[in-house]
Amino acid sequence: MYFDENYIHLRLPHDSDQSPGLRNAQLGAIHAIASHFSLKDKPAIISLPTGSGKTAVLMMAPYLLGSKRVLVVTPSKLVRAQIADDYRSLNTLKKLGVFDVGVPSPKVHEVTSVITTVEKWHELSEFDVVVGTPKCLSPAETGVAKPPDDLFDLVLVDEAHHSPAKTWNALLDGFPQSARALFTATPFRQDRRLIKGDMVYVYPTQKAFEDGIFGVLEFIPVVIKADANHDIAIAIEAERRLRSDREGGFKHLIMVRTDRRNRAKELQKIYEDNTNLKLGLIHSGLSLKHVSRMVQKLRALELDGIICVDMLGEGFDLPNLKIAAIHAPHKSLAVTLQFIGRFARTGIQGIGTAKFIAIPNDIEIEAERLYDEGTAWHELIPKLGSEVIQRETEIRAELETFETNIESAELLEEFSLATLRPYFHARIYRTFAEIDLRIDPPFLDQGLEIVLSQYSEDLNTTILITRDVQHPKWHDGEEFDYGIYDLHIVYFDKDEKLLFIQTTIRSDNNYAFLIEHYAAGHYNALSMQRINNALAGLDKPEFFHVGMKNRIRSSNIESYRIIAGRRAHEAISQTDGQLYDRGHAFGRGKSIGDTNEMSTLGISSASKIWSHRYGTIPEFVKWCRWLASNIKKNARVTTGSNLDYLDVGLEIEKLPETVIGASWHIRTLFKDYRVEWTPGDITTRQDIADIDLQIISGEKDSNQIKLNMCSKGHETLIEIGLFKDEFRISVKGIEPNIAKGEADGISVSVFLKHYPLDFYLADLSRLTGIEWYQTSDADPFSPDRLTVVDWTANNVDIEVEVDEAGVVREDGKYSIQQYVEKALRDRGELAIHDHRSGEIADYISLGKRDGNFHVTFYHCKKSGGANPGERVADYYEVVCQGVKSSMWFGRANELHSRLAGRIKTGSRIIDNKAAEFEQYFKEAGSSSIRYDVVLVQPGISKSKMTEKGSTLLAAADDFLRRARGERLSVWVSS
Repeated sequence: MYFDENYIHLRLPHDSDQSPGLRNAQLGAIHAIASHFSLKDKPAIISLPTGSGKTAVLMMAPYLLGSKRVLVVTPSKLVRAQIADDYRSLNTLKKLGVFDVGVPSPKVHEVTSVITTVEKWHELSEFDVVVGTPKCLSPAETGVAKPPDDLFDLVLVDEAHHSPAKTWNALLDGFPQSARALFTATPFRQDRRLIKGDMVYVYPTQKAFEDGIFGVLEFIPVVIKADANHDIAIAIEAERRLRSDREGGFKHLIMVRTDRRNRAKELQKIYEDNTNLKLGLIHSGLSLKHVSRMVQKLRALELDGIICVDMLGEGFDLPNLKIAAIHAPHKSLAVTLQFIGRFARTGIQGIGTAKFIAIPNDIEIEAERLYDEGTAWHELIPKLGSEVIQRETEIRAELETFETNIESAELLEEFSLATLRPYFHARIYRTFAEIDLRIDPPFLDQGLEIVLSQYSEDLNTTILITRDVQHPKWHDGEEFDYGIYDLHIVYFDKDEKLLFIQTTIRSDNNYAFLIEHYAAGHYNALSMQRINNALAGLDKPEFFHVGMKNRIRSSNIESYRIIAGRRAHEAISQTDGQLYDRGHAFGRGKSIGDTNEMSTLGISSASKIWSHRYGTIPEFVKWCRWLASNIKKNARVTTGSNLDYLDVGLEIEKLPETVIGASWHIRTLFKDYRVEWTPGDITTRQDIADIDLQIISGEKDSNQIKLNMCSKGHETLIEIGLFKDEFRISVKGIEPNIAKGEADGISVSVFLKHYPLDFYLADLSRLTGIEWYQTSDADPFSPDRLTVVDWTANNVDIEVEVDEAGVVREDGKYSIQQYVEKALRDRGELAIHDHRSGEIADYISLGKRDGNFHVTFYHCKKSGGANPGERVADYYEVVCQGVKSSMWFGRANELHSRLAGRIKTGSRIIDNKAAEFEQYFKEAGSSSIRYDVVLVQPGISKSKMTEKGSTLLAAADDFLRRARGERLSVWVSS
């Protein structure tokens, strides 16, 4: 056996000034290979920068391992021939002192044609070294026969970043019993597929510069006038630099780099017409014979250089190439580093500094503008190279911690986790239960199939890929069925108890499905205060997209206002802070503690955070961890910008003592949400706005708010509690579902986790979930706006709000509503009676006063006792209903549609003025209408009103006026 017999002649001398030898990179790599294969049989990956002596390590490996027969796989014919010649002569190893001159060479065969039969494979057993390309060797290529398993005991792959490609994988897998060593300058691919194996040795680019393997790099920007020809300018500068170097005694050559064959021919003509340089031309469309002849002329210095289209790159060794005229810059770091490595090597007599000539441009590689004027390549390139190799090594190690639970071999044969590049976007939930990410969600219940499920305990992350099989409506068979694939990533931060969900199915139902699966109802969506804390991770942020929520639910000012622009935050005023709460903000700043680079960050009141970037799974998890570290902060985070004018609310620790009313979350109104009741086999559906929410007074304890969710024929008791920070919702009785449009519904308890109710407190501040939004100080309520009604004289029973329709009482008294209706009729007003489940108001009058169209909402409540006085309960419900009227301000079209629908289902127009009803909205239009609210409560006494009652009415008045309504009116007792 040749290699075993000649191992005794192998030496590993150190390179020194006195004698040639192996560099630190080569010594480290060969020892790492030997160490790896003494313990493992997995492929070994060796990362050495271009120009650091990778070929010598590749050649020494079979001697050190005592191999029987070696297969060397190269990416190109040119490199194949170069390595075959190296093995035949052993010149490379003999020059380094690894072998004495008299050591015999192995028998080498260069495979130049496709191996079509097993017999041809067996013919190779006569040789010690076989060198070929995947085109001739890989069973994945058409016509290549499957090789015998035991033909080679060592497979060496040059430029292994090609190995994930199908042809390379098939070739490697064809020799499962062989030791496999994979050599590459960049252990990552542009397509992000993972190179399979253990990373046994990584020699960073920075170290190559420190050890003198690479010399100084000089970027020479060619600055020209706007109308000048860029190619001619580069050509002239390249000739000037070559002449200068040769006058200095350097035997340098030029490479003219471009990216297309037709461009290469154009450049050949430009250099012929504008310089005296003698250049060859090579590209992959030319024969190997032609390319080899050009290379021989280069080595003999018969040419000044070569015009090249993506050749003389991988594995090619010609140290005299020292000047690069770059007419088409590479745009990926991997290829850029390989290209630069061709020119950077030192230690060879007659060569000097590498020079790179290009027109300055704004191409960014790894967030660095490499071709900017003044860029110091000798500092930047080592840094970039080392950082990316280190990062990719870390990413690789983290990806290898994932264990497969489910994987569809048929669909994902070539799949690698490294190819996933999720968008940095997540909804975040605080959890109060044990989280087990190893248990997959029941996606089949959602009509989806899991085709991949992988879990990493180290990263505490689950990755799921699902498929939704779609069937075209125009075909009855299955031939044209196709799959839509979606990615779901779930990360759990154990320290902060935060669950991050990133999914490409961004429907509310899907987020609800996933969080319910993992946390089983024991979770909170994050408050805006907590979400806002993420901004603590940015230094001096500036914002270019800001959303503001109308805090008073009115559409008379925008329900959601958006400001966009380079410095959008500067357009936010203190007045905006009185009308709006913070909705979302998207901006950028220097990232503190993450990358320490400029980065974008967006936050939203829907418990969402995002950054305008894509990255690997480990990078996404790192980002989530960074967010968690900021979100945990308890202090109120400010940005130092006008964004701070917009309230983010306060996260409560206990529920308030007094809740006077409730309404649906503003995002659910006017959005086609429906409630589905299924008490038996029959499902009834109602618009969410038709469902009343009635606070149950007198039953509240310190931990719960109780309310009835009711409509005609249905009633459900809901209990909402806050226990050790957990926002809990429980439902008694039949639990309805809530759905949007045609989507499937989710249970009301889950729905309210994602769209919590708005509760109004005694001072009209608002509680949304665990977020408390305070009210502004209001001007005192003027007694002049209290309309005193002599209820006794008008024969009104103040303890009866409404009598049954058509019922005439024996005592002849009117109910409160009957009195209001009579008053409206006496004034000749067009009015609608809407007192029933889901009411807009008890009465809505439509009229014109002082040349303006008016809509007036009348809310009636009975007195809590026979004698008017200062009973706080008499204020609460009617005030809360009046405040909720503001949701209709500025929504004339929606109001018209809503009233028309309710008139058809039971509400009535007084005196049957249907034609006038339609004509009013036709004439009024939405912009010219003014909105009034009248509260009718005989239990309030003007003479007995205390400061507490006055304060509540003042708060309601202020609320309505900020919603752009008219001043509040109240009908009371004397």
